Amino acid sequence: MKNYQTALDRYRAAADDGDTAARRKLGRILLEDGLRYLEDGVLQGDAEALDILSAVLKEANRLHYKGMKQSQGVNVVDETDFSKVQPGNVIYFGRNADKNEAMPWRVLDVQEGKVLLFSEDILEYKAFNDNWGLVTWENSSIRKYLNSDFMDKTFSDKEKFIICTTKVVAHENLMCNTDPGRDTRDKIFLLSAVEVEKYFPVNLDRKCFYCMTDKKNNSRSSWWWLRSPGFNEANAACVGEDGSFAYSYLRDVRGGIRPALWVEA
Repeated sequence: MKNYQTALDRYRAAADDGDTAARRKLGRILLEDGLRYLEDGVLQGDAEALDILSAVLKEANRLHYKGMKQSQGVNVVDETDFSKVQPGNVIYFGRNADKNEAMPWRVLDVQEGKVLLFSEDILEYKAFNDNWGLVTWENSSIRKYLNSDFMDKTFSDKEKFIICTTKVVAHENLMCNTDPGRDTRDKIFLLSAVEVEKYFPVNLDRKCFYCMTDKKNNSRSSWWWLRSPGFNEANAACVGEDGSFAYSYLRDVRGGIRPALWVEA
């Protein structure tokens, strides 16, 4: 690892001296020869090289994501101070267990010392409820999953501590007269159709992709579940691939999951 460390030291020295030509040259060494050196070390079983390479690739992925979002006019906050975030910011909170990466959330609302976060991506696909029958959010299996297994695998104990237990209102679906059930108290929940109309009034802004998709620009969007009922209690509302409201049977395993939660600011 000596040569790699030497490249790092020279790169920093050149940056401090303002030598742009040397900076570019040593930058290429760092990015090209340095990564090649690390890859060779990994192939030879060098545990230190594996750790460094993993860190480099994760940071590169984070910077790529940040650059992509900034090109879309989204402010991506690196070090999250919840007392300073604004609606529209994207922050990192928790970890995606499947990708082992920090999880991005969009700030939807800020009020009374609390911040409403909403998953920037579809995180996985699940049925709204595992069994047939007439079900509302209150007694759905997806509610149980989000507030147990999902929370345990996504958030550290410290992060769980600042997630608020929130009154989740059983909003009526204004497009039908289906009974929405009773209000609940949850840490993690799905948005209702009323909330989606409030925070995403334009269909285009509701379109979403699966988080495991690398090339989002070349990918097809997916539909995702809401907690609102459908035209009867055997189905639930969702946001379709084009961003419009739709419905699907409760046991449809193709439904995307985009959780929401409030945290203390």
